[in-house]
Amino acid sequence: VKRKVGVFVIGAYGNVATCAIAGTAAIVRGLLDRTGLVTETGVCAGLPLAELPQLVFGGWDVRDGSLVASAKDFGERNGLLTSEIRKRIATDLRRADREVRPGLLLNASPAVAAMAAPSAQRREKLGAAFERLQADLRSFRDRNRLDDVIVVNLTSTEPTPNGVPALRSLAAFR
Repeated sequence: VKRKVGVFVIGAYGNVATCAIAGTAAIVRGLLDRTGLVTETGVCAGLPLAELPQLVFGGWDVRDGSLVASAKDFGERNGLLTSEIRKRIATDLRRADREVRPGLLLNASPAVAAMAAPSAQRREKLGAAFERLQADLRSFRDRNRLDDVIVVNLTSTEPTPNGVPALRSLAAFR
C-alpha cells in the first residue's frame, strides 16, 4: 500500500528546502537521477519508506515569495537548478507554494527580521502561534488526504527564547 506523506518544511523558501523540493520534483519527472540519495543505499534497503511521488510539500516561511522565485535565485547562483529544469518543474513548485503559510518571527537576528514579510512580523503570543501551526498542519493533512505528516525545521539557526518549551505541543496536533 502506498502512503501519501506530507513534508511540512519550516523555512520553505530557503535554499535547502528549495533544493529538496525542486530536486524531488526533478527526480520524479526523470530530469535528475537518484545519485546521492541515502534512501537509495543499502542502509535503507527494505525499509517501508514512501516513494518520492507520494510526497506532498508545504510549510511555513517568514518571507513573502515563492518556490519558483527561490529556485530561480538558487539556480542562478549555483547552476544546480538550470532554467530547463526549473521550467519543467514549475507546476510542481507552484503546487507546493499553495501549501506554504506565513511563519512565525520570534527572537530572530536582525538579518532574518529584515527579510520577513509583514505577515510574519505581527504580534502573536507563542501559544497562539503553536495553535496556528497545529491548525495549519491539520489543514495540510486533511486537504491533501495525507497518511502521515512530517515537520522539517530548516529555519535559520536562531537562539531559543528563554523559558520556551521545545516544540512538545506539536505532538497534540494529531
